[in-house]
This record gives sequence, structure tokens and C-alpha cells, in this order.
Amino acid sequence: MTGPGALQRNVRATIWLCAAWIGLVAGRAPAEPIELRVSGGSADQAVYVRLFRELLADELAAENLRPVFQPIEGDFSAYIQNALSAGTAPDLFYVDVYWANPILRSGKILPLSGDLAATADLLVPTLVDAFRYRDTLYGLPKDFNSMVLFFNKYIFIDAGVPPPAIDDDWHAFKAKLIAVREALGDDVYGTCLKPEYIKLAPFLLSTGWTPFDEDGRTVLDERFTRAFRFYVSLLHDGAGVLDQDIGQNTSMGCLITDRIAAVAEGGWSLNFFRDQAPFLEYEVVPMPRDPVTGSRGNIIFTVAWAIAADSPRQAAARRLMRLLVSPEVQNWILEEGMAIPSRSSLADSPYFDTDSKEARANKWIFEGSRDGNVMTYSFGEFGGRWVDVVESALGAALLGEKTVEAAIADAQLEYDRLTSHHGR
Repeated sequence: MTGPGALQRNVRATIWLCAAWIGLVAGRAPAEPIELRVSGGSADQAVYVRLFRELLADELAAENLRPVFQPIEGDFSAYIQNALSAGTAPDLFYVDVYWANPILRSGKILPLSGDLAATADLLVPTLVDAFRYRDTLYGLPKDFNSMVLFFNKYIFIDAGVPPPAIDDDWHAFKAKLIAVREALGDDVYGTCLKPEYIKLAPFLLSTGWTPFDEDGRTVLDERFTRAFRFYVSLLHDGAGVLDQDIGQNTSMGCLITDRIAAVAEGGWSLNFFRDQAPFLEYEVVPMPRDPVTGSRGNIIFTVAWAIAADSPRQAAARRLMRLLVSPEVQNWILEEGMAIPSRSSLADSPYFDTDSKEARANKWIFEGSRDGNVMTYSFGEFGGRWVDVVESALGAALLGEKTVEAAIADAQLEYDRLTSHHGR
């Protein structure tokens, strides 16, 4: 026999069973993954598609994230600045140290704090400091490159000249290059030269010179002059040749001709040598020391991950950023030979002890981030305008259009006009 009480009990039981069934189904059907737009250069698309699908598949599933890499053709810096201004920027994106300054100052990038600031403490300090503006951190560097000396070991063997060594100073380095030229004749040169700041910078910085003084001005002092004069002397004293004079436009291209004994280049050369000259027998040593200071200098190229300040998915982007600079990802990048990761602890990676020329090269590239007077390839608000001045002076001196003294004097006038308002 049923009555109103029994009916009510049946209704409550039915409601409870329905609720339990719904909860059970909900437990079996998790929320849709959060899709994140991730953007960088088109050359990196295959790397990140593979990274997301293979190495990070389980971690992304656990974090309920679905990153989509959006490659950008052409000028990425122009793209990201326009996208940030328009409010259409991806959630997570590259920032290259060379053009970082206006973006860091824009207010369009999320300041990093908490767990991400703690992660930054585990990265190479020189790299991290490059993405601070007024003591606030805006990016986590993902990888970097520095300058090293690549040399063709068989050219030195054929010439009967000792190869470049770890403890060489400028004079020992130059003497070996001239000796190669004298031993092997007119078809072989010691080194390949180019009027580029990145080639001159290791010599400049090893003297203790810096691009800006305490007032934000560029002063081409005695230290600058000494390094500038040395670099130009490599051509004028017969230790080297301009790349264009042997039909090349890069130092990498010079080295694979078998007519050049040694070149200063960055880690990006490894992929070039692997693809264009797989049988090239090269070795690598660090850049030579300044004979006066006894120190090396180096210039660092680095790229950071940053988050758009107006992204509606900031929390998810922070989780993805943390994964992208995790030890697992960075070690994978290192072992795949893609770049030098930014984690300080990877200096002790077993990879560097493997018996391969690429591993030995990468070891010295990593060391370049912390050996001597090291600065990033960045020039504050002046950017490429600053670089143009020194490269114009260097080109004029190398080509004999101006004396070293005249080239430096004219460059100083240009820098006075460019940086005299102080501050960067």
C-alpha cells in the first residue's frame, strides 16, 4: 500500500539516483582541454608539434592543456608588436633579446612572479636578467647561443701549425693564422672576416669595455680602440680574408670551402655543418683571451617565453610556460642538438661528455654564457641603430676607406648624437 509519504520517498530516491548518475558520467568525461595559442618562428613548427605530441603528451593531459603552435613567416618582432597593440596576440610567444626592450616597456606582457620567478632562479642569470625591465621579470629564457671558434683541424695538420688552443690569447691566435697562410700559400687563409658586431664583440668585451657607461652613453675608449684595431689587423696583416672575397657571405660558408682554417661563429653553425658538410672535420675552442686582461668576452643570443597581459588564459599559459622550461624538455632540446637550454644545472649534463664533435662544441657554447665579460645581444631602446654605427665603422676600416682612428672618431660622433640624451 502506498501513500503520500511513500511517494515522496520514491521521488527523493529517483532524484538521488539521477544526481549520482550525472556525477558518475561527469567524472568519466573531463572538461574540454584549454586550448592555448603558442607562437614563434616558422622554422620551429616541427619541433613544437613533436614536443607537444610526444615528449609532453602525458604532462599536457594531466594539466588539461592543448597548445597549438602558430608559426609566423617573416618579421616576427613586427608581428608580435602589432598583435600586442591590437589585443590579438597569442597566449604564449617568443621574445628575442635583440628586440625585447620596447615590448618589455609596453605594459602588454604579463609580469612573472611566484612559481615562475622561482623557476627563473634555476636558469642562467645572464639570460634571465636580459628580460627584466625596472627590476620586473617578463620572460623566461628558453635557450641561448654564444660565440666560439670553429677550426678545420686538417688544415692545421697540413700546415704543421698547432691548432687553436683553450689558453690562446689574441696574439697567439693571430700568429697561428698567419703561419697557416705562410705554410699553405695563397689559396688558404687563416680566418674569414666580416664587418659584423657579433664577430667583433668577443674581442671588445674581453677588454672589459661595455656598450654603455653608467650614464647610458657609448664611449669608444682605449679598450674599444685596442680590440677594434686588433680585429682590423687580422685582415691587413694577412691573417684573414673578407668572406665576400672568396665568394661567401657567412663564416660558416667560408669554413666548408677548405680554404679557411678557423672562424668565429655561434651554435647555429652546427645544423649548417651537419646538413651542408657532414664530413667536415672541425673542432671547437672558446674565443681567445685578451692579452692585457687575461679574460675572454662573449655575446649571448637568447629567446624567452612571454605571456600576453590581456590573455584570458593566463593561468593555463603559466602552467605551459613552466613545462616548456622544465628539466625534461630542456634536456631533450640539448640532446637533440637544437639549442643550448637555459637551465644552469645542465652544465653538468652527461651529454657534454659524449664523444662527438657536436657535444664538445655545445660544451664550449654553454661555457660561453659565464666565462669572462659576457653581455647579451641587446642595446636597449636603440636596437639596430646602435649596431649600425659600429658595423659601418668596422666596414670602412676593413675596406681601407678610413683609418682605424678616423673610423672610430666618426663612430663616436654618431654615438654622441644617438645616446647623449642618457638612459636606455
